[in-house]
Amino acid sequence: MTKSAEYHCPPQANGKAQKVGRPESQETYLAWLFILSFPEGKGNLMKIYRFSILFMFICIVFETSLSSLNAGGPPLVTDDTGTPGHNKWEINLAYTRTNTIHEKTTDFAIDANYGLGERTQITLMIPYAYVDNDEDGKASHIGDIQLATKYRFLDETDWLFSVSVTPTISLPTDSHRSKPDFFLPLEFDRNIKNLYLGSQVGYTIHQEKDVNNELFYGFFGEYPVSEKIDVVGEISGFFVNHEKANSPQFNTGLRYRFSDFLSVMGSAGTSFEGRNSGEPDFLGYIGIRFNF
Repeated sequence: MTKSAEYHCPPQANGKAQKVGRPESQETYLAWLFILSFPEGKGNLMKIYRFSILFMFICIVFETSLSSLNAGGPPLVTDDTGTPGHNKWEINLAYTRTNTIHEKTTDFAIDANYGLGERTQITLMIPYAYVDNDEDGKASHIGDIQLATKYRFLDETDWLFSVSVTPTISLPTDSHRSKPDFFLPLEFDRNIKNLYLGSQVGYTIHQEKDVNNELFYGFFGEYPVSEKIDVVGEISGFFVNHEKANSPQFNTGLRYRFSDFLSVMGSAGTSFEGRNSGEPDFLGYIGIRFNF
């Protein structure tokens, strides 16, 4: 999960945050977002552009009050150092879609995170996948179950960055492999005024023969448009045997909080290379988050 940059409300005399209306600058944002939502052009990049702009426009239009937004790793791939807090839960229900020239994959997943103390989090993720491949046809199965423990051993107050480690084991549940994989990442992040920046670098160890290990990298940023809305974005990819294994992917999205209990989030992205390269030409995420 990701820690959000704070969005400050002017305090009242009693010290409590004051409920404020939409500022004039936000009205200007609405006008520009409406205009930018209808550019000329075709193709998947234009669809992603329009989706992102329209989603932001709708969220701002229907915002009725301001309160701090509790952010999290989803809808991004790159994780951060944040944890739910002691004895608290964060549960994400997600629908994801990945399209390449020869395959379309749809995943439904539950991602449950529980806080043990303020610095530790345990995670269980269970996905279910539907795959439509040009050669093999259609299939569905339970995806690899992931178990992880995150520990944040440095905070910004202790050092220049917050730093955490999240060892993860991926248990095989399908016939494509018989041995578990291990992912050993480090996360770094820092708040710079209202801008929240971070990175994750991790090494995946594959137990199967003839499968090369991988080095993952990801860089993300998020900015609170208001107390209910965060705009997020990332660039991520991986290397195999110290060589570029895939085209880097970029991903942009939003999180919108209805209450302390319920949030919704969405993102869309693509690879930097064209569809004919075999890399994903569309990455989509829609999810619901529960905090309690």
